Amino acid sequence: MTVVKIIEKDADFEPYIQQNQFVLAVFSAIWCSPCRALDPIVEKIAQDYKGRVSVCKIEVDVCPATTKKYGIRSVPTSIIFENGKKSATIDGLASREEIIECLGI
Repeated sequence: MTVVKIIEKDADFEPYIQQNQFVLAVFSAIWCSPCRALDPIVEKIAQDYKGRVSVCKIEVDVCPATTKKYGIRSVPTSIIFENGKKSATIDGLASREEIIECLGI
């Protein structure tokens, strides 16, 4: 059972980050091998920190406006939002420990 929210259109992203205190947003693509390698790491974080951190995944090919707005130039890129504001960016395939450290939890 997945607890990662899939953002299916650009209009859904901003309300999602505004409604949740801590958000880990992962920009990825189906065709990206490192993105697929990051999926189980992100899923485990979502499970372990459910209720404390909201996790979403944005397919760059499905949400081009959001991808452009946040300056995503490569995938995977993870952005951490705190109270709707960007607080950290992680470029590339990151370890669970690196992501947890950036979340500050």
